[in-house]
Amino acid sequence: MDFAALLGPARSAAEVTGVSPVTVQRLAAVRAGEGAGVGQEFEAATLTTFLASMLPSDDSPVWGGSAGRLWRGLFAEHLAAEVARSGGIGIADVVDRMIADRTGDTA
Repeated sequence: MDFAALLGPARSAAEVTGVSPVTVQRLAAVRAGEGAGVGQEFEAATLTTFLASMLPSDDSPVWGGSAGRLWRGLFAEHLAAEVARSGGIGIADVVDRMIADRTGDTA
């Protein structure tokens, strides 16, 4: 399997939005009906931006260099996913309710 080809559409979407290719790919999987609900994934993507902005931007022994910058982004992404998975801050409920209202799904 060609991993670069698999991430191609996600990579181009990530370049436009500033969101990591993995997040874009995960949101695409949710749209296809796989994984967590759309509201939860949207909340995780939103929280990723908030949490990343709260992490230190200065280089330090933990956050320094290119590895530190990569780790900082992954840390924010995984922390946001866990917060959303554990109930979040209410964004997922609102998004899921709006989708249910538009589609007529009351389940």
